[in-house]
Amino acid sequence: MGTKAASTGQFVFIPWMLVDQDFISLLGLQWKIKPQDPLFYNNDSAAILNETALQKLGMGNDAVGKKMDDELIVAGVVKDFNYASLQNKIEALCLFVTKDTDSSSLWAKNGGCFFVKINPNVNISRFINDARSVYGKFDSESPFTYNFLDDAFDEMYKAEDRLLKLLTAFTVFAIFIACLGLFGLAAFMVIRRTKEVGVRKVLGASVAQVTFLLSKDFAKLVLISVVIASPIAWWIMDKWLAAFAYRTPISWWVFGITICIILSVALITISLQAIKAAVANPVKSLRTE
Repeated sequence: MGTKAASTGQFVFIPWMLVDQDFISLLGLQWKIKPQDPLFYNNDSAAILNETALQKLGMGNDAVGKKMDDELIVAGVVKDFNYASLQNKIEALCLFVTKDTDSSSLWAKNGGCFFVKINPNVNISRFINDARSVYGKFDSESPFTYNFLDDAFDEMYKAEDRLLKLLTAFTVFAIFIACLGLFGLAAFMVIRRTKEVGVRKVLGASVAQVTFLLSKDFAKLVLISVVIASPIAWWIMDKWLAAFAYRTPISWWVFGITICIILSVALITISLQAIKAAVANPVKSLRTE
């Protein structure tokens, strides 16, 4: 649908939908400016705009009752709602409301569909069979097809869901490999410093002191690697989230928690070998060649 913006006089294209009088209440949409006339859908020239369309046309909150062009009149304004993927910004939309008994609103003519809200205690299979029977009374030519709104939403974000599962699997695998590497390096380091550990224990070093001594160098390396990787991870996530018009901000505490978890996993892995060396008999350690 095309119309002229009130402020600029330019021709503006606005997508439109033909709905019945129960569409807004069924989907839980909210009015910004509710129509004063409850029978506004009897007027073929009346149109419902969303907030973005109101701004795009340069019309204010007093737009109800005003003409959009030579034919259409603004009957009401509905608050913006997402009618497409969240990767896209909410665009202007115009709703033409008609009675569900109006022959011009039949799905067979306009290629539309019915929205049906099902109560939680309804038998889905029986309801679908009943709906198929009713459908056949009004349209015996078009096949009866249906889908659920939650399945439609899942389909829209299936790629992101697959990406999440893939990244989760690779992350777990990478952490496992990293822990094996740290465990091996810690074991090698403990073997090389066996005599040093024995001497320190003979001189009175506690288990905690020896464990800290063997773990601090690895902790420094892990911390340095995290500091280097964090800006890169932030940049990659920011680029990926930029594809979404509505996205969550990347907060600093996310990286703070991540650093704490990584350090904890690394220290636990290293400490297994460090504590083992710290509690060993220093006499045996000093005899080790």
